[in-house]
This record gives sequence, C-alpha cells and structure tokens, in this order.
Amino acid sequence: MVAAPSMPDGDGMSPTTTRSSARPSTPRLARFADLRRDRVADLVRIAALGVVIVWHSTLSLFHRSSTGVLSMPNPIGDYRGLWLVTWVLQVMPLFFVVSGAVNADAWVRHRRRGGTARSFAVHRVTRFVAPLAMLAAGCAAIEAAWRLVAHEAFLSRHLVMLVPLWTLALLVAYAPLTPWLEWAWRRYGATTTVSLVAAIIVSDLVRFRAPSGFAEAAEAVSTIGVWLVAYHLGWVYRSAVRAGEAATAATGRILALVGFVGLIVTTNIGVYPRPMVATTTDAMSNLLPTTVPIMMLALFQCGLLLLVRPRLAAWCATPRARRIVDELGAYALPAYLFHMFVVVAMVLAGEAVGIGFSDRPSTTWWLTRPLWLTGVIVLLVPLLRRTQRLLAQI
Repeated sequence: MVAAPSMPDGDGMSPTTTRSSARPSTPRLARFADLRRDRVADLVRIAALGVVIVWHSTLSLFHRSSTGVLSMPNPIGDYRGLWLVTWVLQVMPLFFVVSGAVNADAWVRHRRRGGTARSFAVHRVTRFVAPLAMLAAGCAAIEAAWRLVAHEAFLSRHLVMLVPLWTLALLVAYAPLTPWLEWAWRRYGATTTVSLVAAIIVSDLVRFRAPSGFAEAAEAVSTIGVWLVAYHLGWVYRSAVRAGEAATAATGRILALVGFVGLIVTTNIGVYPRPMVATTTDAMSNLLPTTVPIMMLALFQCGLLLLVRPRLAAWCATPRARRIVDELGAYALPAYLFHMFVVVAMVLAGEAVGIGFSDRPSTTWWLTRPLWLTGVIVLLVPLLRRTQRLLAQI
C-alpha cells in the first residue's frame, strides 16, 4: 500500500476530469459536471447502485410471512455453489470505497475555499434532507391511504420499502468523520487502515466470545466499523491514483490478494457463511450484523478497482462517456432510495390480481425475471423525472 502523500493539499484530480463541452441543464447536473470530480469513482458508484437495484428487483423472493409481513429473501441458498456470485455482485463495499474517495476530495476542496469541518459536515448531511423529506411524505401518504381503504397498518407490514435507508444512514454518519479521516491519513498513512482492520477483527472476536450484552455491543461496533473501513479505503484509492500508474497497480495487487485470501480463510473456518448476502439456509448473515468477510470483500474489490482503473479512466475521458456518467449520476442515488417503493407497488398489484408469491424459486419465477425488471424500470424512470426539480437538490 502507498503511504500518505506529503505533497500539499490536492483535489484528487485524475485524467478523467477534463472539461466537458456539455452545459448542465440543472443544478444537480452542474454539480456532477464539476471539472474536479473523479468520474471513475462516479461511474463505479452508479454501477454499484445499479447492481443493487437489479438484485432487489429480480433476485428477491417476495412473499408474505406467517404474520403477513412482506419479506424478500434471495435464492442463493437454494443452489449449490451460487454463493460465489455474491463475491462479485455484493457491491456495497465498493460503493462505500468510492464514496469515501469522493467525500475526501470534496473536503479538500471545501477546506481550500476556507470552509471548516463543521460547515462541511452540515453541507454533506443537509444534501439528504430532500430525499428524506420525500421518503417521509411518501410513507405518510401511503400509510394514511392504506388505513383508510384497508383499515390496517401498512408500513409495519412493508418495511422492505425502507431497506435502502441503511446506506443513507451510514453516509450521514460518516460525513462528519471525513475531515478527521483525512487528517489521520495524512499523518499516519496506511497505519490508519491497518489499525481499523485490526479493531474490527478484535470486535468480531469479542462478539462470538463475550456475554450477550457485550456481544450485542460488539455486533454494532462491527457493523459500523466494517463499513467505515470500506469508506476509509477511499483514501487508499485516492493516494494510489495520485501516486501514478505503478503505485495504482502495486496497491491494487496487494489489496486484491489480501482481500481474496482473507475471504477464503474467514469463510472456511466454520464461523462465517460463504454468501455475502442474507439467505434462508444459513444460520447467520455476513451482512447484518456485518462481519469480517465483508471487510475482506471491501479490500478485494478496492484492489480490483485499482487494477482496472486505467481502462475505466480511458473510457471516462471521452466526451460521450462524461455525458453518460454525469446524466446517470444525477439519478443513481434517488433511484436506489426509491426503487423499493416501485417494487412493493408491483407486488401489491400482483396480489390484487391473484398472483401468488413463494419463498422458493421456480422455473416460472426465473423466466419472469426480465419481465419483472422491465416493469420496475418502466415505473421508476417516470417517477424520477416527475420529481426532478426536488431531486436536483440532493
């Protein structure tokens, strides 16, 4: 891993951040067209959120539990060896890696303009006021209408709609930590990364060996800490990129090797399950509470990103690619936050016309996945366009 750079504060510039000739049509697009943005990081965030949207929409077995609550397990545990797919498609660790890199660059620019850590935290957190307000208003309206028509509670039976909120909550929590993570990286470099990784490993050991009260606290520490490690890897990514192609490749190989070996070891000691998502066949999940294997996955994915970054950067340097990234980037996070509203609406519509939903995958279920995804897209795109003015503030 590369050490913290000793050069003066920079903007995390990359060859992908050249001037775009397209004039942004909204304030939100103007922000994404910022000449100082790393569009490779933007591209990865878009792709990661897109994978999650597709996964939730197509690979979730929506069905009613015995209490009538809508559940959404996935079919990974029903097929031997399919868990390996989750080592590729569980991309939320990578999302946090590039989010850390983007926020680190934003903090450097903010400080160079004379901003403080407090004003930076306020600015980053208030960006989420609009989507939270929309979510709250939508939930309140749906709850009131459902109680009026069906005479029963809605949200308590359809909490899956709010699944994406955990990502938003962690981003809000980590935003105020960004200036301190930047300081720690500049002063201690990769030692900060190693210390965080060691702390999470110790926390997980406590989780399995401590009394119940301490174990629950350790679970919370592990969950918050694992995603913080992924977020902090954004600094490793930035430093490697700024140090040149040789450092980028070397750091990528080290991280990918450490992460891959860590995944193999931790998932074969009889403690952690192999899937990186929750299943109905495993006694525990790596995802919640979050475990060491997810942290190893973050290291592995960060390494792979650094190894393929030169090709991504070359593509992002083209005017057409910049326009695509800027346009999609304006809607990626809103689409992620609101796609479950569309999915739940489709489930309710299916139930209304007598379509049954099972907790086991069938041939018919697999064959209808493309059709189901098409329905989600057809309904989600107009929703985002109709709320464009408000979403421009995110």
